Order: sequence, then C-alpha cells, then structure tokens
Amino acid sequence: MNRLFPAAIPPTKTRVKIARVEFIALDSRPFETVSGEGFMKLAQSLFDAGKYFSPTSTVNLKDSIPSPVTVSRNVEDLYKKKQSELAKLCINI
Repeated sequence: MNRLFPAAIPPTKTRVKIARVEFIALDSRPFETVSGEGFMKLAQSLFDAGKYFSPTSTVNLKDSIPSPVTVSRNVEDLYKKKQSELAKLCINI
C-alpha cells in the first residue's frame, strides 16, 4: 500500500475526505480549520446524529444546521453562561 495505490478506501471515508476539501475550497477556509477542536466537535455531532437515523433514511441537512442568526444567539448565550461561571470563580478566590 502506498499513496499511488492506496488500499481500498471505504466509500464513506472518501466522501468525508472530499467534503472536507470542498468545505475548505468553497468557503475559503485555512487548512487547519478541519483539524480544530470546534470543527471536530461539529463533525462528531453530525456523525452521532447520523447514527440516530437509519441508514436508509434521508435527512435534509439544512433542516439540522442552525442559521447564522441562531448561531449568533447561541454564542451570546454561551458567553453569558461562561461569564457568570467566571464571575463565580473570581468571587471564591
């Protein structure tokens, strides 16, 4: 096995590899994006969600991915939560 003649790669792994490359190219993202902790958590969540559905079901991903407005609200909520946690830690110092 070598780079010129790789062993048979499962079709799903190939599709994921191509999707990662397309994500980088289409969204003009740095290569490191697909190895970052946040991206890996997102990818794991998507895989976990896929396991929930049967292999024969079709899921419209657009129905599962939140809009930028929703993400922005979620970031604000997370910020407030973490800010509160940090304030509690500072009080106890």
